[in-house]
Amino acid sequence: MAGIKKSKKVLKKDRVKQSLKSKKKKILNKKTEKHKEKAPKKQIVKLSGQKKFFYDLLMDLRAKIMGQVKTLEEEALTTGAEKGEHSSAMANHLADYGSDNFLHNMELDIITGEMEDIEMIDEAIERLMNGEYGICLDCGCKIPIERLKIKPHARFCVRCKEKYEAEAKKIVER
Repeated sequence: MAGIKKSKKVLKKDRVKQSLKSKKKKILNKKTEKHKEKAPKKQIVKLSGQKKFFYDLLMDLRAKIMGQVKTLEEEALTTGAEKGEHSSAMANHLADYGSDNFLHNMELDIITGEMEDIEMIDEAIERLMNGEYGICLDCGCKIPIERLKIKPHARFCVRCKEKYEAEAKKIVER
């Protein structure tokens, strides 16, 4: 009788694992498919000078972040047993599932942040092609080249960015 109860518990835990895994897979697919479709292709238009430098910088950064997202996706969708970790009696404890779930959610949050960066990079590439790259979206002044070299997808000049950060800090302090 005890064996039947134990096997029912194991089956229930396996169903919970599978359910969580399928939900996470759906979330990840929605987030990444949108950006894979929007991925800018290498432009046929010949670029030169600074425009080519920043285009290459943006594309390299985009490729790097997409690589990180792919790695995080694989980690988020892989269970401990699939990673080659040994299972033990403790691995079947509900608290461990809670910890695993927390880690998976944290990975999904990181992926979401990375995908937001991809969106900003895609927007920067679009502005570059339209001749609007390096211009602050708030005040319209030029964003210094030094800032663009550090953060090529910057949308605001330092002054406007500091203004937004100060406003956000005030809101948080309330």
